[in-house]
Amino acid sequence: MRSVAAILLDFGFSVSGTDQAEATRSVRKLMDRGLSFRQGHESGTIREGATLLVHSPAIDPENAELLEARDHGIPCESLPEFLARLSRGRTTVCVAGTHGKSTTTAMLAWILQSSGRDPTVYMGGEIVDSGWVGRGGKDPLLVMETCEYRRGFLRQRPDFAVILNMEPDHFDSYPVMASLTAAFREFAERVPNSGRLIVANPIATVLEPLSTEAVRETFGEGASATWSLEWTEQEGNGALARRGSTQIGPVRLAVPGRHNQLNALAAVALASHLGIRPDDGLRAVASFPGIRRRFERKTVRGGAIAIDDYAHHPTAVRASLETARRTFPGRRIRVVFQPHQISRTERLMQEFAEALILADEVVILPVFAARESDADRKRAVAELLAAEVRGLGGDARFEDSLDPIRHSLDDAGETAVVLTIGAGDIDQVYHADA
Repeated sequence: MRSVAAILLDFGFSVSGTDQAEATRSVRKLMDRGLSFRQGHESGTIREGATLLVHSPAIDPENAELLEARDHGIPCESLPEFLARLSRGRTTVCVAGTHGKSTTTAMLAWILQSSGRDPTVYMGGEIVDSGWVGRGGKDPLLVMETCEYRRGFLRQRPDFAVILNMEPDHFDSYPVMASLTAAFREFAERVPNSGRLIVANPIATVLEPLSTEAVRETFGEGASATWSLEWTEQEGNGALARRGSTQIGPVRLAVPGRHNQLNALAAVALASHLGIRPDDGLRAVASFPGIRRRFERKTVRGGAIAIDDYAHHPTAVRASLETARRTFPGRRIRVVFQPHQISRTERLMQEFAEALILADEVVILPVFAARESDADRKRAVAELLAAEVRGLGGDARFEDSLDPIRHSLDDAGETAVVLTIGAGDIDQVYHADA
């Protein structure tokens, strides 16, 4: 929702908003630009003269502000509906997938802006050291991440699209894999015959057959992909990128991780169809500073290396820990993990345990149960996850609050690497940076 506010402020609208949580640093920056913010959802908060209310799809239909808006005849749109409105009359580029949407969207926006373009950008992250969470641009081009949650991405009609990956995640929306695959296939088919669809190599055949005749390309590892990476350790933090048999150049990034090199490849591939030469795209993305809470280096007392990461799916947790191993070889790694959603943690319990075992020490916090209210299960499920890690031979324990974590960060010592991982409020352990 921050990104929506940023876009509308750029377009000159008067914007107000509410949230159950206090204003974060990025929201305060939007307030400096004119956003009117109030904590809490209650009637009487809608400003006089409002012409549209945009809400997260996670908001209850009986929310007091929604009811008030309807009583006053103010149109209400969910976030996916608003994004569909935003795309009208614009060339639309959609980034979809279970992981990497925010990073890839931000990378593509970075490439475009570095090349002198001025797109409108909707994304779910904040670019490091910039406060940049989205923008309203002058070009008739919209770049946006789009989420499969509650089939929201099926509201969009992209001219260009990339599907980064596809894994079970939102079990309240897709109870079985077949329903998820069907939704992603329908999303792919929304790209018109005149458009371009880029799909991660491992899932391209899973989505077939497709009714759209849009030009389809693949990206990933191995020569069979249209856009491919060849890992070359001698190149440092990078790989060699190819389009078909043609070498484009090295992928050297300021952000670590092989998953980010694949994200960058997808962004460069998309940018090539928007008029940016692939070698220029590679040069531009090399300076991309990353987005907050994606393997973000933090400062703590005592000299420990602290990394904060938004990962909340086993594949993303594994990628974060593997990146830590490669980035800090030989160091002891402690991970503090806050699971996100009871249903996700229960359904993927074994996969989470197998990812967390990559750390030397594991601390599990109670589940951050957004949209779920069973307080007893938040603790019980987290304790069960800690037991699963121990069952695999890991050193794991449960902590019932963030307070002990704050002290352990400060006392970790200069040789430690501590990762705080999760999509809830675990980043609040960094005090003022919350």
